Amino acid sequence: MPVRLDNIPAPAEAPSLPCLWVWLGLLALSLLVGLGLTLALGEESMLQQSLKFWGLSLGVPSAIWGGLLVVRLMLLLLQQGRAEGFNEQRSLDLTSRLRQGRRALQIVASSFYSAAHDGREDGHTRQIEALLNNRSVLKSQAARGREELVYRHSQFPATLVSEVEANEEAYLLALYRRVLSDLAEPLASLPSTQPLALLLETECTLTDEHQARAWAQAWRESGITQEIEAVKGTGLAAIDHWLDTRSNDHALLLVVAVRLTSGEQDGIAEAAVALLLSNRLRQSGLIPLANLHRPEQERTATVDDLLYAAHQALNWAPLPVAAVEHVWLSGVAPTRQSDITKVLLDLPSQIKPGLGLYDLDTSLGHAGCAASWIAIAAATEAAGINAKPQLIFSGAVDPEAMLWCTTLTGVSPSST
Repeated sequence: MPVRLDNIPAPAEAPSLPCLWVWLGLLALSLLVGLGLTLALGEESMLQQSLKFWGLSLGVPSAIWGGLLVVRLMLLLLQQGRAEGFNEQRSLDLTSRLRQGRRALQIVASSFYSAAHDGREDGHTRQIEALLNNRSVLKSQAARGREELVYRHSQFPATLVSEVEANEEAYLLALYRRVLSDLAEPLASLPSTQPLALLLETECTLTDEHQARAWAQAWRESGITQEIEAVKGTGLAAIDHWLDTRSNDHALLLVVAVRLTSGEQDGIAEAAVALLLSNRLRQSGLIPLANLHRPEQERTATVDDLLYAAHQALNWAPLPVAAVEHVWLSGVAPTRQSDITKVLLDLPSQIKPGLGLYDLDTSLGHAGCAASWIAIAAATEAAGINAKPQLIFSGAVDPEAMLWCTTLTGVSPSST
């Protein structure tokens, strides 16, 4: 569940000290009242007994005043102790939440394919260059296997996945093979006993049975020897849950997300992504590429909540806003673009629309279940090029879903 800092109560204020002049005035008033009452009510013989007279007229009021002062000082000490105890517990709670919120994962391997990848040996380099230049690969073209249906979308080129793979299951299998082959090498350097958790997300027209069959075949052919366990959840919510429940786990988290176009709407993208993530507290033996910090989701679809989520995502890094010069957008509904623009203008940094802003929805299209993952994979490669922190705004399949903000930072040599 999200780590909340905004519901921590404000620190208790220290109680105010007793006002010296008020108490001195109270003492003088008490002495005057005591003297007056003694003169008015005391017997005449008392005037001849100076010790008794002054004891009653001044001693008794002084004693009462002193008792009240002691009670006031005891109350002050009690209030001060209560405030200090509250603030100490508040500090412990805040420290605990900060430690929990600032848990992070290391990205130790990454692979992604889109329509910007031409399938050649230097395809990854060409792909990231295209994305950093906001070069659009969206175009009006026929849907795969349905020549009569033409719409504007991005599609894997034939050089990446052969068009002879007309069968969608075979096409999906080819994509699974692609991303797993890229991660097979780093996984081969680890023992076969290395625990491996799998978060698999696929969006296509195939049934779950056909998707599972394609995945099982691709996994068998990959040569990866580690046993896998499935992880429940979807998208960045699964990362948030992992950081809460398994941040000290020896297991690596393998994320695989594939989205194939269904030929039903404009502006969608095909994408295939694989990420291998390691808990920062548990060194995997692989050289980390970047740190993926806790994602923060807005609570309502408003500018104020999105701005709060962006600030909180940077705080989890922790980073000042001015440190971020590169922003990625992926899976953001057109209706939320104006909110993104307002948030970027409100952030006190160099982040401005059109400057260091990479909109994958404009260059590739909406990648559905792979939207957040392809932004993370692209930002990982970008961080390796410009050595700068990256801020990601991403959505999900449902355009009405709340947006996520995620910070990605490079890995310092000392941490590797």
